[in-house]
Amino acid sequence: MSTTARLVAAAATRGKYARDLPPSPLGLREDAGEENGEELEVRVRAKAREELFQGAEERLRSIEIDRSGLVNVPSVATEPVPGAEAETLAPGEQATQSEKTPLVDELKLRISSRGPVSMSEFMTVALGHPKYGYYMTRDAFGKAGDFTTSPEISQVFGELIGVWCVSQWMAMGSPESVRLVELGPGRGTLMSDLLRAVSSFPDFCRALQKGDGVRMVETSPVLRRLQQKKLRCTFTSGAAVPSYEEDDLRKNSPASGSGDQERMDMQGQAKHMDDVWEIARKAGRLSMRAPLFGPLGKRGNIESRSVKVEWMREFNDVRKQNNNTPTLVVAQELFDALPVHQFEVNKKKEWVERLVDVEPLAPTVAEADVDPEKPLRKLHHFRFVLSTKPTPATKMLLSLHEKTAGKDDGGLVEGDAIEVCAVGAALMQDITECLSQCGGAALVIDYGDNGAARSSLRGIKKHAFVHPLTEPGEVDLSADVDFHFLRYAAQQVASKMSNPVRISETLTQGSFLRNMGIETRIGTLLHAQPDEEKQMEIFMAFQRLVEGDFIDEDTEEVIRGMGESYKAMALYAVPPSAPRGATPAPEMKIAGFVPPSGSDLL
Repeated sequence: MSTTARLVAAAATRGKYARDLPPSPLGLREDAGEENGEELEVRVRAKAREELFQGAEERLRSIEIDRSGLVNVPSVATEPVPGAEAETLAPGEQATQSEKTPLVDELKLRISSRGPVSMSEFMTVALGHPKYGYYMTRDAFGKAGDFTTSPEISQVFGELIGVWCVSQWMAMGSPESVRLVELGPGRGTLMSDLLRAVSSFPDFCRALQKGDGVRMVETSPVLRRLQQKKLRCTFTSGAAVPSYEEDDLRKNSPASGSGDQERMDMQGQAKHMDDVWEIARKAGRLSMRAPLFGPLGKRGNIESRSVKVEWMREFNDVRKQNNNTPTLVVAQELFDALPVHQFEVNKKKEWVERLVDVEPLAPTVAEADVDPEKPLRKLHHFRFVLSTKPTPATKMLLSLHEKTAGKDDGGLVEGDAIEVCAVGAALMQDITECLSQCGGAALVIDYGDNGAARSSLRGIKKHAFVHPLTEPGEVDLSADVDFHFLRYAAQQVASKMSNPVRISETLTQGSFLRNMGIETRIGTLLHAQPDEEKQMEIFMAFQRLVEGDFIDEDTEEVIRGMGESYKAMALYAVPPSAPRGATPAPEMKIAGFVPPSGSDLL
């Protein structure tokens, strides 16, 4: 991918909603470091509150510019997607309208001012809008949320990722310092289980303490609070970080509303604490630490019993801190949530981009007034359309993708479609470049396959699939990961780097976990658990992690397994100043993976 392509891809998500806060003198005394963490946190919060949040609504409105007077016609001509529903209701047909969320008006304003938007832009707004974005306002994980991830199913998943990290550190020659980075940490469950596992390896923990510690790349202030609670973080002084889980925030909220208002109160307080702690961190007054376990967690001062943890908003923020420390990167179910562009073959046998437009107005009825005898259509405020001419994304991304998929223009059939995640490719290139420069390893686990999906984008709400355009900001959006495209993106960078990077083949999650010894670990847990019901829970979790869909013999319910649909790939590079005993990349057999062929080394 060219430098220009990467910049275009990165622009889709980076800095779109960033607000650089002005420098704020905290007025801290020179001896402020002698205060305990609670006093310092309270005083910093009081000092920063007025500057950060006075008139916040006015500032937010000031950057939401209505450009309808500047652009009078859509910039992209479109036509309906073939096979889509008609723009008007048929005789006797009735329609209901999905809920109107705050982002419906935001997106309609964008479309009215400059025409239909790409699916990538729609996803970026729906998931990452600073005030109403899906991930910015809630804890969506687990049974009570919208979906469940592997770390939430069993502690063994995170433990084995920890063992993988230690094995890669040892392959590098056990450098005296190392940093650990997780991209998209969710609730913090994986990192919590990982740190518990690596506590059994004191030398690795000391290298982690001497290096940059743990870096959590997370944009959501709500999820940052959950992660800090899960990791049992304390301030450097030893004072506990206040709990800011959803129930705590609602309890402490000055508002007495319910529903959406309560959630906005929760988000507002979490964002406030996020900004306060960020200012204090930059002033060198505050940092957080997560406890270690085992022998290291039982003696010495807080620095020797814990590891430093910092939160960043994007991966390049980590690289800016220190580009010489060997780095271990973990990205579990991150790439599926990155925005994708969708392309489709039109009637002229040309690739064009699928865009999102406002749905034409149609008379609707309330859910309670639906006539069961009449045909029913669900409207979503938005609809898919096709561009009539190539868009910038069509010209740039399709040419790149054809190189990875080996496709040409021959044999195209109307309706053929593919998805391209340019942001994911750019992130993979950043990771590859980082590993080549400082050494380390990266592990990516997500659902997808070796090739572009035809049209995998789906909306997820309450553990069920819904239309991807419905209720933006209230529905999770995800698409299958094209691992072939990720490998191609990594290879394009690796081929230009002087320090070689080993890129593994793609394995199923089940194969990777079995290679890492999950059966042995599960056996140990089963042997230590006398309760038969708990034993069955452990075994069912094991099945979900390593197998495909299966039927629960007791309930005859189909259980969605992750072992086949989820895939894993890894990268490895020796630090430029590798310690004696480091395994060179050409000879490296990455833990958990079948040794890659020689062609994988660039």
